[in-house]
Amino acid sequence: MLIRERIQRMNQELKKREIKEKVALTNLTLKDGEQLIPYQSGQYFGQKNHYYIITGEITIQDEWLEEELSLGIFSSETEWDNATNPQLTLFLDDELIQALDVNHREAIIPQSIIKRKSLRFRLEVFSGREEKQFPLFIYLQQIDRATRNCYYDFYVALESWRSVQGETANELIYEEVLQHAAQFLDFRTSYSPDYYEGIEQASNYLKQHLYEREDFQSIATVLAVGHTHIDIAWLWTVQQAIEKGQRSFSTVLKLMEEYPDYTFIQSQPQMYQFIKEQYPTLYAAIEEKIKEHRWEPEGAMWVEADCNLTSGESLVRQIVHGKQFIKEEFGRESQVLWLPDVFGYSGALPQILKKTNTPYFMTTKLSWNQFNQIPFDTFYWQGIDGSEVLTHFITTVSEGYSPTPYYTTYNGLLDPYSVRGSWDRYQQKNINNEVLVAYGYGDGGGGPTREMLEVASRLKNGLPGIPKVQSGFPKDYFQRLEKRLENEQVPRWRGELYFEYHRGTYTSIAKNKKNNREVETLLQSLEKIYVHYGLADYPKAELDSMWKKTLLNQFHDTLPGSSIKEVYDQTDKEYAETKELGAQLLNKLLLGQEEEAQNILVYNPLCKDRNIVAKVKVAPNEQLFLNGERITQQATSTGESLIYLPNVPAMSERILTKTTDNQVIDTTRNQVSTKTAVGKYFETEFYKVTFNDSFEIISMIDKNTQREIVTPGQTLNRLVAYEDLPLNFDAWDIDIYYKEKSWPVNSVISAEFVETGDIRESLKITRKFEDSSVDQLIHFYKNSARVDFETTVDWHQQHVLLKAHFPIDVNTLKATFDIQFGNVERPIHTNTSWDQARFEVCGQKWVDLSEGNYGVSVMSDSKYGFNVGYKEIGITLIKSATDPNPEADQGIHQFTYSILPHVGSWKEAQTVEEALDLNTPAIVHEIAESKVKEIKQITNWCQLEEKNILLDTVKKSEKEQQVVARMYEFHNSTTAAVLAVNEKVKRAVLCDLLENELEELEINEQQVVVHFQPFEIQTIKFYL
Repeated sequence: MLIRERIQRMNQELKKREIKEKVALTNLTLKDGEQLIPYQSGQYFGQKNHYYIITGEITIQDEWLEEELSLGIFSSETEWDNATNPQLTLFLDDELIQALDVNHREAIIPQSIIKRKSLRFRLEVFSGREEKQFPLFIYLQQIDRATRNCYYDFYVALESWRSVQGETANELIYEEVLQHAAQFLDFRTSYSPDYYEGIEQASNYLKQHLYEREDFQSIATVLAVGHTHIDIAWLWTVQQAIEKGQRSFSTVLKLMEEYPDYTFIQSQPQMYQFIKEQYPTLYAAIEEKIKEHRWEPEGAMWVEADCNLTSGESLVRQIVHGKQFIKEEFGRESQVLWLPDVFGYSGALPQILKKTNTPYFMTTKLSWNQFNQIPFDTFYWQGIDGSEVLTHFITTVSEGYSPTPYYTTYNGLLDPYSVRGSWDRYQQKNINNEVLVAYGYGDGGGGPTREMLEVASRLKNGLPGIPKVQSGFPKDYFQRLEKRLENEQVPRWRGELYFEYHRGTYTSIAKNKKNNREVETLLQSLEKIYVHYGLADYPKAELDSMWKKTLLNQFHDTLPGSSIKEVYDQTDKEYAETKELGAQLLNKLLLGQEEEAQNILVYNPLCKDRNIVAKVKVAPNEQLFLNGERITQQATSTGESLIYLPNVPAMSERILTKTTDNQVIDTTRNQVSTKTAVGKYFETEFYKVTFNDSFEIISMIDKNTQREIVTPGQTLNRLVAYEDLPLNFDAWDIDIYYKEKSWPVNSVISAEFVETGDIRESLKITRKFEDSSVDQLIHFYKNSARVDFETTVDWHQQHVLLKAHFPIDVNTLKATFDIQFGNVERPIHTNTSWDQARFEVCGQKWVDLSEGNYGVSVMSDSKYGFNVGYKEIGITLIKSATDPNPEADQGIHQFTYSILPHVGSWKEAQTVEEALDLNTPAIVHEIAESKVKEIKQITNWCQLEEKNILLDTVKKSEKEQQVVARMYEFHNSTTAAVLAVNEKVKRAVLCDLLENELEELEINEQQVVVHFQPFEIQTIKFYL
């Protein structure tokens, strides 16, 4: 009875004695801005997000000079969250020692520094993100190493005993050994010869009968690697994250000096780049540890990016720039996509990984699923094209926080309970007996602690019921795992890895998502037009910088909208800067030294022929001409001129001239249309439309088929506001019960026709909802069946979700969604718990419901969240959370979504092309006369006849003076595509996504044949 409790109590006595003596530092000075304040250890101070410096002198007394000394510095002995508590950086004689926080409370002073006797003390303090005052206790301490070692000898054995409760044979071993060892302890006189003899005998007994025994049958192996997950932005800004990196990495390096077996992994090349720029001495020390194979730079991506909202090309650039940095800086080939905390994984990722020589994938986030546990932890993940990547989920359990029975964490502790629990939680014990544990405090950094490393050193051989713990790196783990699985029946997971949580991240902070979409499109368009017209002056450095800034802001708490306001204040500026730099690059290319010009270039950056509808800023009395012929032109309600240019080939231009002869001006074509009231019924080129009293569409008949589009009794484009009070994670989550309370957004202030012309008819409907308003321009085009809902919302609600619903009279049990480099089909029913969990899903640019011979596509220029049901598509427009950003989504929103009714499937309807047209505006820019002459000698850059192949990217190659073209197949069809390039091509080479050359392609009259498997991405390098 109470044997374990008695021994635990004795170990507490050892803990009390591990610090033999301590003295508080005195005569300290606190610097707050320019103010210098006397400070005493334990005194309260501080305010949110504030920086301080504490300085003083340490004089080491003579009798301590040969002792092991440390500085104990802490604000709390019980708290653990380093995001809300002070974070500290210690310097002695201006030499960086290490960082401290609530989980790292001690810095051991190197003996070389102790010998100096008199030391300058400096402590840099960041207060944290909570508005509170805190004390800092600062002690010079004499460590009793024998006592500390004995304490850990007992601690690890006691925790191991606790971890095998219910296993009688193992429990008896611990009971017998610990009871015997405890008998040696003698607390009568601390630090006496009898005291030291007792702890020496106890430690020796535990080593002999537990830690150094080799006859215990190890149940498994845990590959333990130190790690600190640092969110590059979240509850802190990017700059604050860089400082967290500096603090965390200095602690890692200090602990590596003390523990020779300690290995560490750090992902995110962007963080390394920041450290290199701001802390070059620290960076050099990291480089040394990488050379010693103690520190592993891994992860593949530039940052740990969101994988739902980021475009396909952006995902490629994440890995291209990430792997390139790791190889060039450290001489290593990154092999593992390390994404422990990302909110779901696109079915396009396996192919991207395969074609970037990234054969392994690690995450743990799907263990957070609300309703269903992924049935595997080790498996091959098969993407939409059939590519496979070996995948392993970290199974580190979390004691004290486990919202589901299968929850695991990427911020793991390293103690016997976690080690045993990680093995117990693992689901594939029949094919593998080694699991991966990444241990160390994270999110806000921090990393492993001395306590964790002491545990690791005592579990090298394993203990009864406890796996043995070995140090190493994830790449080595995956290579062993791959070898081990060669003759095993390894499970497969096919398609996307949908995350049953954080569904609100498809929508939160809408402006950020729109900016990202616009900048992604801008960068690809700039690359194309420069390849076409300015290859000799291709601005690679500028474009790389713009790309890297965009990639940074695709971090998995930035782009999803789950960060604090200050993060988005910064991204607003950075997106604006990127757009301005893009405008400057266009000015340089098209205007040269001229400030203005009379000609206007309209460039189609799509590698698809298209009819261009674009806005042009011209004077009200100006008419535009193409080759002497007046073009179709219409005034808009916003004062611009709308133009229509039919049949513009892929990557080609139209050069327009403004009239200077008043005799040929048709002023009626440029006048703003007279506003007229909207009746209950009107007819367009394609539709017969009927409204109800709230000007919601209750009938929309396709004139081509005489088919009703709207489900009987329903209204099309029905705006609905829902109460949005998730149980947890306000900005992240939409919970399944959100439909329980809703309000129609149907209070109409006005409805009127505002445009009528040769290009489109537009009606404007203004609605009021509480303190918010919704203005919609509904555009019906003369030459396209697509209907656009150009929307401006002035939003002042909180915890309210705004959706637009499209009840569509189409019979199907599945919907097709656009994703990166292809599309996926998802069931629209709720037959299983897996289907029920997908009540909100992600799409890139479009979603489609189709039956045998008819369907309707819904597309958007910046919205990613959808819900689909039987005969219905819903698109989520605004989510207005208050935590962590109390001003989230307040104010003006501008976006467009569209519907495209069609005969046949989305493939016949060219939904992809229509969505690209909506999302990829033509480049409209003044062009100098001298540039006109140059461009008129250049034909369109390429021709590609196959309708199911998209030439998505044309750019200069990463390392050479060549041109790279990237295409993908999107109909799920094996295809041989013929690409014609209107350049003098010497060689054409098939490459992987890293632009490594794979296969020479035959050139026949400037044409190459490229073979595609379904959904395959192909990259070609052209030597011009």
